[in-house]
Amino acid sequence: MKALKTNQIRIPTLEEVINRAYPSFFDTSAIFPTNICKKLYHITTIETLPTDMILELQSVINYSYSILNYDNVLVTNGVVEECKEFSRIISEKIGWFNGILQSKKRSKKSGSKNREKFESLNKIGNELNFLVKKLQKKIFKVENEYLAEEIFQGVDWLTTKLELHYESPTNRYSKKTDQEVITAAICFVLMKEKEAYIVSGDIDLQKILEASILWLSKKTFFKKYIISNPITFFYFDGKKIGFVFSPMKKFENENNYHKNIKT
Repeated sequence: MKALKTNQIRIPTLEEVINRAYPSFFDTSAIFPTNICKKLYHITTIETLPTDMILELQSVINYSYSILNYDNVLVTNGVVEECKEFSRIISEKIGWFNGILQSKKRSKKSGSKNREKFESLNKIGNELNFLVKKLQKKIFKVENEYLAEEIFQGVDWLTTKLELHYESPTNRYSKKTDQEVITAAICFVLMKEKEAYIVSGDIDLQKILEASILWLSKKTFFKKYIISNPITFFYFDGKKIGFVFSPMKKFENENNYHKNIKT
């Protein structure tokens, strides 16, 4: 995968980002870059399950495994929980399809093509279960839980105050993962005094990061750490890094996020 250039600014490849010396905090959209589980949820028969969907799922699983082989890739509990939800959806579909196939087998109506699709999906389900276990070993462990809670509460407050992220009131699986990923990256910078990266396909996360960094840079204790060890956001669209964003580049000339915030 070639590195891109935009207005003479070189955009690195994903491999280049995660091969650098700094940790890369991945959110769910970068670990599992597809919305295919939502589509799968609405499919009720194995006959209507597109082969292309199975192939895409397998491709995403292969990508996810390859990413988790890098030592610098880290996740949070929320990312693991969201991937568990994907695994649950697929497992439920496998159970549903299996019941239908068993019924058709008894009536001798089960086709070989449908059986092949089921076996492929079942294989993906098993691989996704192993992927979740591998993800659990990549969870970033915060050394100072008190600091992490303070940062999280501030980031979450900013997110709500500035309406930076829409959360459906009917979404019972909300884990505030965006805020959690940003908190983890900030805690790493503060505790280790090193740079950190965030890789995501979620624009909301970029907005929350920018507001959070500008908020912290107003506070004397955090300011020197945040300026000396910036957090860089890499937007990943599932195939390539689309753009790179560093909130600290806007620190000197932009304070729009603070007009309604009391520091």
